Amino acid sequence: MVTTAMLMTGCGGGGDIGEPLLDGYTCALNNCKESNTVSTDNVSPRFTITQVSGKVHVDAWLGQSANLLTTLMPSPGDSLTASDGDVPPVALRDASGNRLSWVTDFSDASAQPRITVNFVRNGQTYPNVVTMPKPFSIVSPTGVPQIRRSTGQFDVKLASENLQSVGLAVDANCTRSDRSNFTSKGVGLNRQQDTTDASTFHISTLALDKALNDASVAANKNDPLTSPVASCSLTLNWVITVEGTVAPTLNQHGWIVATRSVGLAASYDAGS
Repeated sequence: MVTTAMLMTGCGGGGDIGEPLLDGYTCALNNCKESNTVSTDNVSPRFTITQVSGKVHVDAWLGQSANLLTTLMPSPGDSLTASDGDVPPVALRDASGNRLSWVTDFSDASAQPRITVNFVRNGQTYPNVVTMPKPFSIVSPTGVPQIRRSTGQFDVKLASENLQSVGLAVDANCTRSDRSNFTSKGVGLNRQQDTTDASTFHISTLALDKALNDASVAANKNDPLTSPVASCSLTLNWVITVEGTVAPTLNQHGWIVATRSVGLAASYDAGS
């Protein structure tokens, strides 16, 4: 539910000649609609909050009910605002000028900022609230470990108070056995939490190899003859996600979540 890998550009005016075509194509995929054509109880918030280096970032868009392929463009009378703690709300800005993606930032280095993102319709405010998870860290391994395919299992130990919502995605810069290269971001990877030590997570190196090769084939236009992965520079992104509270009069298929991540740099060797 939290994954928002949707196209977030394209429905509105344009500066160069290519933008109207791109806008139409993107809106055909996302089924863009004016928000004032949808009742309040069918407006689904899609709000994600992150914090990096003392800056809280709000990323917001609107959907319709449970449909992830519909994007609502705020119409006159509808808007999005946000606040950090108890300070007055500020208007979100249109990230790309076409009313699909809305953002704002707050300077806040506290451990657990409480962020409210409001959908506003004709002066009526519908608040959605989430508190950031506490910062966490990687205890082990340290440095830049080498992961070998033949090892079978690679372990990572985290220091966190919230280990029930840990996710993992991998950014990879790889070389194939034919010496061609590719990059891929956000490669999903399963991890197994240890049954006796909840802070330790196990990664199958065979599963990692398969995920990297699947990403390689996808990056090579799904050519089934793509040469296998030989080695990679990796970042293992460990993510903790906390769900907040959606305004009860908005559609409950929506979400407001806060995510915090820590990256572990590693190398991968498929041949050893």
